[in-house]
Amino acid sequence: MDVMQFLGQTKQLDVLAIARTMDLPESFGRMSQHHSRSIVVTGDEDSIPVGLLTMTKLAEFLVAQPGASAFRVGQAMLTLKDEHLVHPDTPWLECARLLASDRTHVLIGKPGHPLQSVMTATDIVRWLIRLLT
Repeated sequence: MDVMQFLGQTKQLDVLAIARTMDLPESFGRMSQHHSRSIVVTGDEDSIPVGLLTMTKLAEFLVAQPGASAFRVGQAMLTLKDEHLVHPDTPWLECARLLASDRTHVLIGKPGHPLQSVMTATDIVRWLIRLLT
């Protein structure tokens, strides 16, 4: 089963995203509103992913930078590179192995296109709960 089929069984495939020009307090509000620990950052005029903002990265930035609430998301995000993306046809178990090794998120999509989904360890737990109940 590829990762998109797996995620289709465990969650909605909508990707929560914000523009890199959004201010940090507003980005925190958006993540809180959606009960999300991370959010995809897109370019200003399109939906192409350019970064990832996590609650951890946001907290680190706010503590380290005086007056950080005036900063924009683009200044605090983790910058994405094409090698961070996993193709939608990738087996879900391979994505699970990536999560078990050194990643907190697996970003599913193709370079230069909007993300199709994001996989986290929470998705695997949801799947296991459904399987076991």
